[in-house]
This record gives sequence, structure tokens and C-alpha cells, in this order.
Amino acid sequence: MTNMADKIKGCLFGVACGDALGATLEFMSREEIRKKYGRLTELTGGGHWRLKPGEVTDDTKMTVAVARGIVSNPVDPIPCIREEFIKWFQTDPPDIGTTTKIALNLLTEGLTWEETAGRVMEIRGEHAAGNGSLMRTAPVALAYLDEQLIRDMARKQSMLTHPHPDALFACELYCLILREILTGSGINSAIWSMLEREDREDTYHSFLQNAGESEIDSGGYVVSTLRTSLWCLLRTSNFEEAVVKAVNFGDDADTCGAVTGGLAGAYYGYKGIPDRWKKAIVCRDELSQLAQELYRIRSKKA
Repeated sequence: MTNMADKIKGCLFGVACGDALGATLEFMSREEIRKKYGRLTELTGGGHWRLKPGEVTDDTKMTVAVARGIVSNPVDPIPCIREEFIKWFQTDPPDIGTTTKIALNLLTEGLTWEETAGRVMEIRGEHAAGNGSLMRTAPVALAYLDEQLIRDMARKQSMLTHPHPDALFACELYCLILREILTGSGINSAIWSMLEREDREDTYHSFLQNAGESEIDSGGYVVSTLRTSLWCLLRTSNFEEAVVKAVNFGDDADTCGAVTGGLAGAYYGYKGIPDRWKKAIVCRDELSQLAQELYRIRSKKA
């Protein structure tokens, strides 16, 4: 396995491991987590969704949908991603976010994604800036090399459900950081170089430099989620430490875990993820297959 293949597989498994670990703690406060678990470090399942150990939520399932869409048609994946979202939506998932549910209802009714984006903004307003498109965007940077193409695809996949400018920018920034990591940058240099170049309104930069633990908000606002994930990555030195730190802030813990895990998995590689976590993931065979297919697409562009 080449280094790049290991990074791509690590990214997908990182999303799933962060999701599965965090799902146990979703909707819990930090105090509730401390009382019940101390500090959760194992894929125990349970939690609000009563999951089995290693079972994943919408974060991983929608990441898989984006990956499948890209694999189906790398040149024009958005229609395929839309169809994958609708297929998943029709399984009646219990853990779907409100904004995503509204958008997929509209898409199922036959609205174009442009029409859907307009309606979602009318209905949800500022609440359309949730983290539901950030959590699934990693496959864009795994499959494509060209920076402008990555920017465009990150935004387009977000527009399907989360058209708010904050969500679009967060998806773009995340994919650009992931691109830097995949092409050999250290995790700190990837984060800071992209923030210095892209974060013109200083939404992330000063927070990451100055915020303490008490200022971390691990709720569902997309900016909060990405800040939490980057904050954890900048203050840890291995995959497990980064993801454990992210999920134990509670609240929207599965998404904070998934977003952190995607970047950490790409940087530390598949080999850097604890074996006990990887073996527990229920969809590990599909993730392995998609990682190979995304690697093939990327290799053809190189």
C-alpha cells in the first residue's frame, strides 16, 4: 500500500471511528460525560441512538454517499451524489439532521438543487449553517487534485442541503486543509497556511490561537464544529488523542469526532488509527473498497 492509499483509507476510517466514538456521547454535556464515563476512549455503542459498538451514524453514511457519487461519475458527481443522498434518505434514517431532512424532502419531490438551496435558505435562514455538509465533504479532497475543482465540488456538495455561506466556506476550507495534508504538509502547517490564505474574516485564526477549553463550543453550528476539530488537531500528536479530545466535549460529539477523524486519519494514516477501533467499525469492508476506488480516481489525475 502506497503512502497515499494509506492516507485515503485513513481519512475514511478516521471519519467512521470519530463518528462511532462520538455517537455514544451525542447530546451529552461535558459534566454528564465526566460523571458517566470519565473520559470515553472505547467504541462502546449505546448513547442516544442505542448503537451497537462500531456502528456509525449519518456522518459516515453521508460521507459514503458522497464517495459513491464521485466513484460513479468522477467528471460530474453532483447528480450521482444527490441520488445517493435520496437513496439513503428513503431508508428513513433516525439520525438525520433537520436541515438535511428538509433539503432531501425537497430533492425527493423533484426540485433542482438550485431550487432546493433557495427554499432551504427561506425555511432555515441562519440554521442552514449547520455542520451536516461539513461532516461528509472529505471524499472531495481524496478524489481530486486540482485546487479549483476541489473548491467547486466542496461547495456544490454542500449546496445540496446546506447552502449557507458559512457552510460553503467551511467545506471548502476543510477540503483545502485536507488537500495540503495529502500532498505532504504537516498537520500544523496545513492548518495555519490555509487559514492565513483563506480566512479573510478571521473566523478561525484568532480563535485557534487564543481559545481555551472553556471557550470550545461543540454544537451543531458549522463554524463551531470546524473550530473544535482544528483546535483539537493543533493540540494533540496522534490520531487517538485528537479524536478522544474532540468527542469528549460532548453535544454534537459524533460530528466533531468525524470531522476531526477525517483530517487526523489522512495525516496519521490508516496505520495510525488504533486497531481495536478499526476492527470494530461495522462498515469497514465498504470503506476499504471506496478508499481503493477513490485512490484509483486520484491516481489517474496525477
